Amino acid sequence: MDYQVKNHNDFHLIGLRLDVTVDQAFHKVPAFWKEFNQKMNDDPSFKAFVLENKIGTYGVTINDEKDMNLIHYYIAGIKGDHLYEGVEDLHLEDHSDKIFSMFDGPEETVTLRCRPHLMNMIVDQFGTDLNIPRRDENSIDVIVTVHLSPTFYGWLFQFAGEMTV
Repeated sequence: MDYQVKNHNDFHLIGLRLDVTVDQAFHKVPAFWKEFNQKMNDDPSFKAFVLENKIGTYGVTINDEKDMNLIHYYIAGIKGDHLYEGVEDLHLEDHSDKIFSMFDGPEETVTLRCRPHLMNMIVDQFGTDLNIPRRDENSIDVIVTVHLSPTFYGWLFQFAGEMTV
């Protein structure tokens, strides 16, 4: 398995947390983003807090230390001076990560449907030699071969439902 070790300095984020099993994440994480966006639309003080602290800049997935089937997913941003109700402080101490290639796991050809503004993300991940059978003003279909893994799904979840398989 290919990986690289990356060292990180201590840093703080703040965010909204969702505890979810790996099996449920594919459905619950996009729904979590939808709820987040709805709350921004409905609550002007929450929206001001989100914009001030850049909440939504990061989608952070942390495996539970005791139950590897459980993940803690955060819609996160930069640590501000105060917290909003339901927002947690996420302190990540100096640490090293093994960064695994997204291409580990069973290989499968899938169709990604995305909003047109995400096409650059697909090109960054899969290159420019792409099979694009359908394109219109609202969405693009791209057929790619991936290795299905939690890392692949984590990459996909960051788009909060604007990209689907």
